[in-house]
Amino acid sequence: MSHIEQRKQEFRSYAEAQLRPILEKMVEKAMIALPSDPIDFMITYLQQQSSTSAADVLAAKKQSADGGEKDAEIAKLSDKVAKLELENEELKKASAGGSDDSAAAEVEKLKAENESLKAQVESLKSGGGGEAAAAAEPEVSAAPEEEEGGDKAAVMAKKLDSNRAVYIVGENSTKPKLVEDAISILRGEGKEIELVDVSIATRSHEFYGKWDDEGKWQDSPFTAALRKFQSEGEKAGGLQVVYIKGDVTLFIAEDLKNQVASKDELLIPDDTKLTVPTSVRLIVEVGEHAPNEVPSKCANVVLPNEEEEDE
Repeated sequence: MSHIEQRKQEFRSYAEAQLRPILEKMVEKAMIALPSDPIDFMITYLQQQSSTSAADVLAAKKQSADGGEKDAEIAKLSDKVAKLELENEELKKASAGGSDDSAAAEVEKLKAENESLKAQVESLKSGGGGEAAAAAEPEVSAAPEEEEGGDKAAVMAKKLDSNRAVYIVGENSTKPKLVEDAISILRGEGKEIELVDVSIATRSHEFYGKWDDEGKWQDSPFTAALRKFQSEGEKAGGLQVVYIKGDVTLFIAEDLKNQVASKDELLIPDDTKLTVPTSVRLIVEVGEHAPNEVPSKCANVVLPNEEEEDE
């Protein structure tokens, strides 16, 4: 017997000696019959156990995914219910005191659609089939442009109202209009909004400002706006919004977000710290630095670029 074969035999004998007590306990519990080859048996047994565990994990993931789809469907239907209820109220007001048969008929139609959607929501909540409910979902007529643009503006308005953070939007012609629409929604809800538009140099080292030729610090428009808000203090019941327009790098945007979110203050390169009131909201355009797969890593709100919308 060669030296290598001898070592293999020694290792095999050692492994069998280690496995035998384990196998004997399994035999005592009537789990298995004592195998003739402990090592081959244990290898096969562990492979089977591994396959079973993997199958259980896949099943759990599938169940979790199905549950997430169901929750999303419930949320979608609930939103439509709320929208229909608003339309019901508007039509009721429009037809009150008159004899407009078409308006009355429209009210009844919306009521029926509303009840149908409510039934679908309850069915989903109680474990009913989501696909069947979706198939039975009635068509709700709405102007496509209003639906698409309005929804995005409403989402952004809600985020601005409830989250104190940095918001990053990609660069295209619709974004300034979208910001304006979101702020208009908040103002329509009674929020007092102070909006400051600032343009930023593309050079990252001048984002907060720069040193002039005499060695004096000069604030950028962004830093100047923050100093103004700091001096004014908290805006009770309102928001102070700084809309930063320009080709800001992701590094600057992410650093800005992290500082505001974690410390409520910003460290300016002139070694001063600016306390950022909780009523302040920062909207940053990252422009060409925002490929579709990147912004979600450094933004609380990322509105899809046109390329994403077309997919």
